[in-house]
Amino acid sequence: MGIICIKMMEITETIECKLIGLIKRKLELLNREYDNFQHYLKTGGR
Repeated sequence: MGIICIKMMEITETIECKLIGLIKRKLELLNREYDNFQHYLKTGGR
């Protein structure tokens, strides 16, 4: 994925993974989950 930096909470996290057998549906679900996570980080869940 990449590097996630959250300055307001002073947290830095690196997540590395390898995707095996990625199909279109899995890619859509992964992208939606990542987008939801980014939204949560930016808004605090609001």
